[in-house]
Amino acid sequence: MTVPHSSTDGSIPRTIAVAAGGSIIVGRDQTVATLVIDHPSISRKHAGIRRTQRGLEILDLGSTNGIQVNGRRLAGAQALKSGDVVALGPLLFRASDGGLELLDGPEGIPLQAADLTFDIRANGSSRRLVDRVNLAIPPGSFVAVLGPSGCGKSSLIRLLSGRVPATSGDVRFGDLSLAKHFSALKHTIGFVPQRETLPEELPVIAALRYTARLRLPADSRPGDIEGAVRRAIRRVGLEQRASLPINKLSGGERKRAALANELIAQPKVIFADEVTSGLDDGADREMMQLFKQLSGEGVSIICVTHTIANVDGNCDALAVMAPGGRLAYYGPPRDVLGYFGISSLAQVYEAVEQTALPPTIPPAGAGSSSTASRVTLRPDKRPPFSQLPALVSRTIMTTTANARNVGFIAAANVPKLKGGAWHPYRRGWATARKTMSMKDVATLGGWGSEAVLRDVYQQADMAGMIEVIEAQAKLRDAR
Repeated sequence: MTVPHSSTDGSIPRTIAVAAGGSIIVGRDQTVATLVIDHPSISRKHAGIRRTQRGLEILDLGSTNGIQVNGRRLAGAQALKSGDVVALGPLLFRASDGGLELLDGPEGIPLQAADLTFDIRANGSSRRLVDRVNLAIPPGSFVAVLGPSGCGKSSLIRLLSGRVPATSGDVRFGDLSLAKHFSALKHTIGFVPQRETLPEELPVIAALRYTARLRLPADSRPGDIEGAVRRAIRRVGLEQRASLPINKLSGGERKRAALANELIAQPKVIFADEVTSGLDDGADREMMQLFKQLSGEGVSIICVTHTIANVDGNCDALAVMAPGGRLAYYGPPRDVLGYFGISSLAQVYEAVEQTALPPTIPPAGAGSSSTASRVTLRPDKRPPFSQLPALVSRTIMTTTANARNVGFIAAANVPKLKGGAWHPYRRGWATARKTMSMKDVATLGGWGSEAVLRDVYQQADMAGMIEVIEAQAKLRDAR
């Protein structure tokens, strides 16, 4: 049985039954798993489920991202009680007498906020950034969050995505509280920040490969990683630009690359914080159309934007924030004009500023009983230093892609090298290359340890790095 992570034909079974005395293996590898979940957060051999005389039991088979039962990561085996919530990658199940019942379907996952509030306090004073927001976002919706500057738009989506804890109120994904079940739900969430975080010196495809190596399970094969990267690039329409360095892309293309970075993990909900800021009207329209396309594929999109020109024809709903962090309007774009009594969407900012009420601030300590305040962000458990090769290799590639960076590193470290082996004025580069050791290169690159450098030697273009250093030194010598 194969369970795709998303489907348009309803092929995901609503119930996974386990016969008395029987067992199943859940994983990504069809050669070992009896129940295949085709999703990058699922390990090749992820979980075992069996029915004994005592009831249903689940066992972690060494998965990278783990199994969560009622919001807690499973350690070893655990007996399941009726009503327990089990998370396997992006899929959420509820245990029953007959097996596991799927909680979220192929259409995606609904999101709800109830009295969501966020205060910041400093030096005895308080400021409310989000004030008792209530909204419900159906699966596969594209919601644009609008409002004047400083009205809590970015704070709202950070609360909805679990990036910051709420002062009070709750966020629910389906029937599950995000605060209590964050470890299970985080695999369903993507977040695109306003400022791109991809290393701009690297080609798009190289940067995304590193993301895939860091985010996908440790047992992912090279073909799995390459497939995830190619799918993400294809979904954002960057196939023809994938070999270009990110700093050579246009503003709109860089935003699409940042979106592809999140799509690698195939989330069900994506939050985007002002990703169209600074784009021209054409690039803004393309991003909005791309968001609409993704929502049509079952991915919910919640996007903060200041630009309203391309909102009406693409978004399913608008969330208009008012000063003080109040939600002034939530509904379809076609109704917003009549609601505010305005003739064009461009007037909505003025309308909410005129009708906004002053925020109310509770006394210190209020909201301390909120379930949302107990959310804790825990990294996935991986073998110690398992991601070190990818991180070091990415740093080497990023640094050496910029000749100026290499020149600065060389200039800063030349006096530290034993015998001045790299000094172009004392030994000459031809001699230096012949006498170069791994220890010299480690020192030159600032790694401090030959072992670290040797660990990624096969993944780094050392010869290319030396060529760039050599060229920089010759240029300096000529001056």
